[in-house]
Amino acid sequence: MKKPTIFFDLGNTLLYNRQLDDENIQIACRHAANAFTRLGYQIRANDLAAAHFHNLTRYYAIRNSDYIEQSAEMILIQTLEEFGFFNLPAEDTRAAIQAFYAYTQSNWHLVDGVPVMLDSLRKKNFPIGLISNASSVQDVLTLLKNHALTEYFNAVIVSAAVGFRKPRPEIYRYALKKMNARAETSLMVGDTFIADILGAKEIGMKTVWATRYAKADQVVLPDIHADFILDDITRLEDVIELI
Repeated sequence: MKKPTIFFDLGNTLLYNRQLDDENIQIACRHAANAFTRLGYQIRANDLAAAHFHNLTRYYAIRNSDYIEQSAEMILIQTLEEFGFFNLPAEDTRAAIQAFYAYTQSNWHLVDGVPVMLDSLRKKNFPIGLISNASSVQDVLTLLKNHALTEYFNAVIVSAAVGFRKPRPEIYRYALKKMNARAETSLMVGDTFIADILGAKEIGMKTVWATRYAKADQVVLPDIHADFILDDITRLEDVIELI
């Protein structure tokens, strides 16, 4: 019998971040602005940081309603164009983006027991994929590398590359195709009810709601239910045995 394909979310599922708030995003914007001005561009770093934070905040609100993902580079380019900087070398905008994420990456921490769980699943030949809502593919890949998780995944799907965020069916269908998997024999594990539970259930996947680091103020639909709820994600194999 073919083993079910297991898809994981990343943020607040396998890794957790207690400081992903406006204050820390503002700090990350300042890091990005400082990196850009160090390249010799004539602009006040504080002005650039403030404008980019404003644009990011506006973009986050939009993407949380239409679930269309633009890359972090595109949002930064839009900010820089407001200051008259057009057609910049890609390495210059990349340097600013890297500075932004170098700060935010330092606030992510590995959930206890995750490597042992993933290693056990891999040794038992479960196909394992990652589906992450993120504006930067490189940021996700760096986080996986920093926490020694890269080797566990057969495929890494990031919304910045697909153009759609969870819960859009497009990103789930893309992930299933990438893993040569069927929805009815796949399991989605994540912390965000709308993105990970509703989105996966709507295309016929089984779901596990990982609640330990889930946001308490997130939207939860009373008429939609996860197939399983786990406070301790390392008990996932107990759930798999029930499927």
